[in-house]
Amino acid sequence: MSQPTVEELRGLSVFGMLEDEELATLCGVLQVRRFDARQVIFEEGKAAREVYFLAQGEVAISKRLGRTRRTLSKLEKNSIFGHMPLIDRGMHEATATATTDVKAYCLERDMFARLAGSAAPMALKLMVPLVTACCRAARCADDLVHGLYADPQATLLTLHTS
Repeated sequence: MSQPTVEELRGLSVFGMLEDEELATLCGVLQVRRFDARQVIFEEGKAAREVYFLAQGEVAISKRLGRTRRTLSKLEKNSIFGHMPLIDRGMHEATATATTDVKAYCLERDMFARLAGSAAPMALKLMVPLVTACCRAARCADDLVHGLYADPQATLLTLHTS
């Protein structure tokens, strides 16, 4: 795996709060990951160990509801996904699949923890887009739940199996 350059990271708004020196430090801990269209990046229910910063391509986030898989969102350049393990060390709550060829920068949870210890101001700057991504995901989930329950005749069982 290769590492990104400062110029590549500067091209992403998600890193807009970072100075060049901080971007250089980040280059040393991020890995460039490439995925082919239709390739699963991570699966719902599997251990989560890293966060992804989408540099190119599109990613679909989907979740199994009963016997069907529902797309919850489609992500484009500058999106962050797989971010929950940096917060709660849990499992992936959804599946991420490349819908086109994808280039993403990957940060492992343990590396982020080390970075937070040695470069705390930079880690705090990185937390802003991560927390923002968590808030967007929560709002999306809230909208989805409201949409599911818009039908007053619906029950949890019928929503789960439909």
